[in-house]
Amino acid sequence: MQEFLKAYPNSPNSSKASVVIASTLEKLKKPDEALKAYADIIKSTDDPGSKLFAMEKTWRIHQAAGRFDEMVKTQDELIAAFPDSPRTLVALSERAKVLEKNKKPEEAEAIQRQFLERYEKMTPAERKTELGQSLAAYAVRVLFRQADADYKAATRLGPPSAMNEEKKARWSALLKSANDTLDRAIRDFSGSDIFGSLLKNKVDVMILMIRNKMMEQEAAFTFLSQLAGTQANEATKAQVLIARASLAYQLGQKSVATRFYKDALGQVSNPQSVPWQEYERYGTILLEDRQWDEALTQFQKLRDNFPRQEPAQAAAIYGLGAAYLGKKDNAKAQQMFTELREKHPRSDKLFEAEFSQALLTLEAGKYDEGFASLKKVMNSPQASNQTRARALMEFGKYLELIGDKGLKTKETFRGEGQPEDNIFDLAGGYYLKIALLYQSQPEICAEALYRLVALKVKQGKKEEATKHATDLSTQYPSSEWADKVNLLLK
Repeated sequence: MQEFLKAYPNSPNSSKASVVIASTLEKLKKPDEALKAYADIIKSTDDPGSKLFAMEKTWRIHQAAGRFDEMVKTQDELIAAFPDSPRTLVALSERAKVLEKNKKPEEAEAIQRQFLERYEKMTPAERKTELGQSLAAYAVRVLFRQADADYKAATRLGPPSAMNEEKKARWSALLKSANDTLDRAIRDFSGSDIFGSLLKNKVDVMILMIRNKMMEQEAAFTFLSQLAGTQANEATKAQVLIARASLAYQLGQKSVATRFYKDALGQVSNPQSVPWQEYERYGTILLEDRQWDEALTQFQKLRDNFPRQEPAQAAAIYGLGAAYLGKKDNAKAQQMFTELREKHPRSDKLFEAEFSQALLTLEAGKYDEGFASLKKVMNSPQASNQTRARALMEFGKYLELIGDKGLKTKETFRGEGQPEDNIFDLAGGYYLKIALLYQSQPEICAEALYRLVALKVKQGKKEEATKHATDLSTQYPSSEWADKVNLLLK
């Protein structure tokens, strides 16, 4: 190539020859010589393609060597020379990644904003190219992180009810920013591989806005319904409809959630296009609503369509057993639970099975037997935090029920000659234990505090009730239980 350049310095192919020489030096791990060769190309060539290639190669060599300032200098020269080229976005995205790695978030965010502004100017044809799709993947992640950062910053400020006007305005602005950013990401990147995560975060933001009177429930449901109507892809449409069902469920509208889930999953021709966890959640809602036959159908779908995913199989077998247990078909329920123990001995679903059986025992009025089963769940480190917290909740609820009925239980017995424990104080202790030990389960903690407030009101302990109500409103302001608790104190 060197001989070719000497013989034909004015050849239209001279730039390409120079690029081959520089690239070869780079492959031979001679970065300094490669940099010199690329510099010669940048200085001498009239071919824009070769110049752009050389400039990008130059900043990448500096990046690999950890020379940040040199990298930025060459990138800025590239951006100035080729302001409309998509390759400028590659330079900006890589610069932002280096800044993030170097723990300079504010500088990284500034570069990301530049990236997004330039991305908006890309033509539809440019976005359809392989490079355009790669840039889109980065763009949607930038938006996702921006929205997530705003949402978390808002929640860190605490409940709006405890804020002054200035802080409340800051809270509202952050939440609105998160919502608007998610809307943009959802609108522009519906085919993204993180579309489901965008929808999940959108639901979280909408719930907080609804609970704090910044959005009407109907508006939130309408947004998701209309969004679903614009989706041509079946799997993407199902994701939106599932998000709508999740919103209803988290707002405490279980009958609406059931209808929405049925609508969403009924439109799916390929069940494997939907995460298996959605079938489990729908089945769990049906179990809570005592729709045993429909629950059997959904858990069987889960079992049939995800045969190679062990967690899905364990969830399906447990769900089938719980549904049979609800139908009073104890033989089939035991068959399912035995299969669960044999095939998935380490699954936390084993303790959910124990929990389900305990509830049916308690419902049958066999309180001490049911309490013994609940204790196995509560005291097992293998059980999930959610299951242990739920077991504590049911323990407290049934102690209250026994107390209200004037019945007896071994749980209040302290020993011969000793006065029995107050059954209501005992129940309150279980609720308080949830709030103290299982803060990773916010909705269960919120319900536990609500029940604790209601119990203290019933006992005439208004001061304690007020304290726990304040804890509920402060720690879980977006929960439905925070909305209800004020009614107890009137």
